[in-house]
Amino acid sequence: MATPIGKNRSALRSVAVTTRWILGFILVSVIALAGAYGYLRTGLPDINKTKTVAGLSHPVEIRRDAKSLVTIRAETRADAAFGLGYAHAQDRMWQMEMMRRLGAGRLSEAFGEVTLKIDRFIRVLGLYDLAEKSLPHLDPGTLGILDAYAAGVNAWIKHRSDATIKAWPPEFYVAWLEPEPWRPADSLVWGRIMALLLSGSWRDDLLRAQVHEKLGPSAVAVLWPDPDTTVPLTLSAKVPAALASRLAQAFPPELSSFSASNEWVVNGQRTATNKPILANDPHLGLTAPSTWYMARIETPQGISAGATAPGVPMVVLGHNGAAAWGFTTPGNDTQDLVIETLDPDNAERYVTENGPEAFEVREEVIKVSGGSDEVLKVRSSRHGPILSDIAFDGAPAGGEDRAVALAWTALRDDDRTFDAVMLLNGARTLDDFAEAMSLFHSPQQNIVFATKDGDIAFYSPGRLPNRRPGFDGRFPAPGERGPAWIGDIPYELLPQARNPASGAIVNANNRIESAAPIKPGGEPPYRAERIATMLRENGSAGIDDMVQIQMDARSNDADALLPLLLETETRSPAGERALAILKSWDRHMARDAAAPLIYAAWVAELGPALWADELGSLSRAYGGLARPLVLRTILATEQDWCDDRTTEETESCGDVLSSTLERALTALSGRFGPDLDSWRWSAAHLAVFRHRELDQIGWIAPLVSPVIESDGGDFTVNRGQTGGGRLSDSDETRNPFAHVHGAAFRGAYDLSDLDNSRFTMAPGQSGHMLSPHYADLMESWRDGAAFRLDGQAPAVGIVTLQPVAED
Repeated sequence: MATPIGKNRSALRSVAVTTRWILGFILVSVIALAGAYGYLRTGLPDINKTKTVAGLSHPVEIRRDAKSLVTIRAETRADAAFGLGYAHAQDRMWQMEMMRRLGAGRLSEAFGEVTLKIDRFIRVLGLYDLAEKSLPHLDPGTLGILDAYAAGVNAWIKHRSDATIKAWPPEFYVAWLEPEPWRPADSLVWGRIMALLLSGSWRDDLLRAQVHEKLGPSAVAVLWPDPDTTVPLTLSAKVPAALASRLAQAFPPELSSFSASNEWVVNGQRTATNKPILANDPHLGLTAPSTWYMARIETPQGISAGATAPGVPMVVLGHNGAAAWGFTTPGNDTQDLVIETLDPDNAERYVTENGPEAFEVREEVIKVSGGSDEVLKVRSSRHGPILSDIAFDGAPAGGEDRAVALAWTALRDDDRTFDAVMLLNGARTLDDFAEAMSLFHSPQQNIVFATKDGDIAFYSPGRLPNRRPGFDGRFPAPGERGPAWIGDIPYELLPQARNPASGAIVNANNRIESAAPIKPGGEPPYRAERIATMLRENGSAGIDDMVQIQMDARSNDADALLPLLLETETRSPAGERALAILKSWDRHMARDAAAPLIYAAWVAELGPALWADELGSLSRAYGGLARPLVLRTILATEQDWCDDRTTEETESCGDVLSSTLERALTALSGRFGPDLDSWRWSAAHLAVFRHRELDQIGWIAPLVSPVIESDGGDFTVNRGQTGGGRLSDSDETRNPFAHVHGAAFRGAYDLSDLDNSRFTMAPGQSGHMLSPHYADLMESWRDGAAFRLDGQAPAVGIVTLQPVAED
């Protein structure tokens, strides 16, 4: 029998062995992680080297400053495009790979079934096929630039593939991928993706039709306030419930996007320099890496500087040394749903005014990692692809006598928008600008332009449908009664202005007056009005004044809505204190204040309380975001909406205001504590730059999706668009007030000295998560600390690309 001492010794030996195993495992793990970290760091760009490459006519320099912003110096524009392709690949190859796979509907090859819904939708639209078919329509000069850019990307891929210890960006190992050679169509599909992200009116049309069917035209007029039109009934079609449900399920939420941007330009009579100043900040989803990549390109033919897009061989937003330009999205409707009636004798045909016509049919094969290939049957009518064929299982819909087609101006193979942007990069005069705009097809944009000679202009180019009389596009059209469209609105009729007498042009996605038969879109005018007010107050403005305007966080929507809220009868001491805080609020969505948090939470509760009982299952689709115009209309003139139809009592608007304030305060207290005066907007309003792929992996997300407290709100010039929803419906894992959409890039252009132009960009220039430049620009972006892109900053690295010597 073992003695107690022997037992203890045996136990101690067992503990010692176990401890050694644990320590050994930890040591091996640390060594393995250190080795993996060291290996992955070999994938960071070599910023000091000389490489011999095929495809160049002269040497190219890629210079990087302390922020890793690049200046490319080349002898020809084609060589410069080669250099830009090489630099983009160095810093953003994973982003480019995902972009072209998204545009081609090939994400499931890497990620399996989780991305099938996206791939199905993209394949039905046929975006990549359209990009390939548009190549022959482009100018030979543009094709040469696309080829040179692709050669630059492929030169980097070849160098990386030939290296013995160089790693790909880390994401390639997670997805078990290597980048394929780059092709010109890969660049063109970027424009198709942007058109998709900036065009979502068909979903509004579907929801509007469902609300019309459920509640009638008066509800539509309240929920979609539009003083210029009445509800059309002469040419509209009911969407069968089964098809409506299928359409709603078919759209991937990952492709949703808010549409917003700011732009303005003032002439020399309104500036301190006597030359124009132009400002622009496009608003897109905040991502890591950013949509944008800063570059300056210098050739003997001229310069261009500003925001490029990885995958695209030119400056998209910026200046060319003689002129500057900026974009916003008008929100005009370029999409319609058309209800096709199937031929009762043959479901492969649909009814037209001239008799049955056969659908065009093609097959798409989607390869699925870890699963079987999926064969997708895609039908198209004369109006466009049949969206209602998309189902969760990928099988065509059956059993109905209707099909729903998408008519969209972006689904054409003769698109020449890339030619337009190439011409814009070289435009020096208003006539040059007009020529470029005539080729700008999709997505429709509001574009401001200014020259060193003092001219300013505005054009809103793009293909817009000329709809049949009796059909305005706000509801689906019946396809059997003739084509929904009778061509495009002529370019000459689209909104434009040259050197207006006011000396200023402002657009912030607000509605533009037009004599053309355009189905107008646009956002409420709050940002545009605020910009115009600040420009008037500034008088003779300088470039720094424009940067400050871009950072303005006053929320003009509160001027209209808050007086109605402040009439609320409170039900608690917390409610009394909340109203006192709001009464003294200066309307600025400042991150260090409590009032913006109280206001945002209250408005988020108020909307669903007013319309959820009427809309029922449609409420979530309608009410995700703040709608201050609708709220004000209901509270001021449509008070029947305040009564909750699900109760036997009759509630007044005062009842709803009181109850929603208390519900908001209860939710805020649960999340941020009971002391209202200690609350801060920054506690909820965190700018989240989400890594689209790796953010889904919980423990990795904090490493790849940088976060920073920020100012701004849904309707401020410094756009701090939130994700939407009520705090009372959200658990600790979801923050409805996170800043998810805004101006990751800002540019302000001084036409008296374009090298004095100012920029901000976030989160950083690099897309490599181990780079010191992955998120190093976030604080300067948040605080409006702008930088120049004048090519004069000291170079911390120079890559020289040498052409292969001729025999």
